[in-house]
Amino acid sequence: MNTCRLIKVLLFVIIMANSYKSNADAPVFSQDTEDVPLDGGISILLAAGIGYGIKKTKSNYNSSKKIIDKKISLNT
Repeated sequence: MNTCRLIKVLLFVIIMANSYKSNADAPVFSQDTEDVPLDGGISILLAAGIGYGIKKTKSNYNSSKKIIDKKISLNT
């Protein structure tokens, strides 16, 4: 079991070291390219995701609360 874990750890370290080495160089772009503004779109998507997560959390909490209330009312 320990030998298998050691092999997995060594493979992980080797893969991570190779990926670090391959990404060490900065990308080369021509001077003609213009930057793309991503700030506004990402902010909107992030806010929408947070809102959706809050909505799902509340609905899951309310549905589980109703189930618990039904179980309590059946027991008493």
